[in-house]
Amino acid sequence: MFVPVRRYAVGDGMFVQFMMAIGIFVFGFIVFVTEGFPRIYPVAMIGGFVWTLGNSFAMVLFNEIGMALSVLIWNTTSCVMGWATSRFGLFGLKAAPPKSDILNYIGLFFVVTGGFTCFFLESTPNNGNRPTVHVCNQDAFVADTMKFESLTVEAISKQPRWKRILRRGRAIMIALFCGLMYSQMCTPVIYIRDHREEFNNAPKSSLVYLFSHFIGVLMTASTIFFVYVLLKYFMRSRPFVTPQLVLPAALAGALWAIAMTFLFVANENVSQTIAFPIITTVPGCIVALWSVFYFKELKGKKNLITLVVAFTQTMMGAVFVAASKEIQL
Repeated sequence: MFVPVRRYAVGDGMFVQFMMAIGIFVFGFIVFVTEGFPRIYPVAMIGGFVWTLGNSFAMVLFNEIGMALSVLIWNTTSCVMGWATSRFGLFGLKAAPPKSDILNYIGLFFVVTGGFTCFFLESTPNNGNRPTVHVCNQDAFVADTMKFESLTVEAISKQPRWKRILRRGRAIMIALFCGLMYSQMCTPVIYIRDHREEFNNAPKSSLVYLFSHFIGVLMTASTIFFVYVLLKYFMRSRPFVTPQLVLPAALAGALWAIAMTFLFVANENVSQTIAFPIITTVPGCIVALWSVFYFKELKGKKNLITLVVAFTQTMMGAVFVAASKEIQL
């Protein structure tokens, strides 16, 4: 979903996440109309809240460690926590064990090892079609007054090794936090479906709750952006806002909304225990391919071999997890 904005200067990402939320809301409203204007469920909005908290860090991570590594790390974390939440019935959910625990655990093992393998990738973040410049701070404007420049790859590479390691470690920790947030984005909706009697016999269909989820996204993103603008005002600096990002970011949001619609349907039919390991690992592999062949973030024989190993492990894990739904061992 981030491909549409990856070729643009995104600055600190606050404007991007706000425009993504608008794109998400517009698509959600279309689903809301097609579903016959169902009632709004405040509990379902919590899922949008936690997802947006994680998403607000995405652009910063891409500038630090690249899109491929960021997505692979947070997807692995999201996979494990999302799987555990459904499998063991955490946060008040009803446990949803697969037919075969053995196949499910084997699949999860491959997914986790695939994610661990990704830590050995050495990515070169591609910050889009922007001039390579040295900047003193993150409030510098170059090329024109509308282009905010974060520290470039060249500037970062001249820092002492210990500082680069510290920056990378901090970025990985943030990616892990994002994964934790993403892993719980469906939990409120599943809770409603598991406890329908607490919500006046709420419908079984997951799509009924989709618009409520997206309202949570827009409300949280708007609040974050409002606070960001206020802070910039009191700090006497300019927020990064550019019309170039409006359509790409809104498109990225719409793409995510489409994917979430299918995820809601998948959770309804096969349970999150099966769906989450698949939908959190396969997209990471696709993102890695974009990073190799289009954005050129991953270069060199060592990186390609590491990526192939990680790709193979995660795909094997997805196959075993899918098989655990139907095959009993």
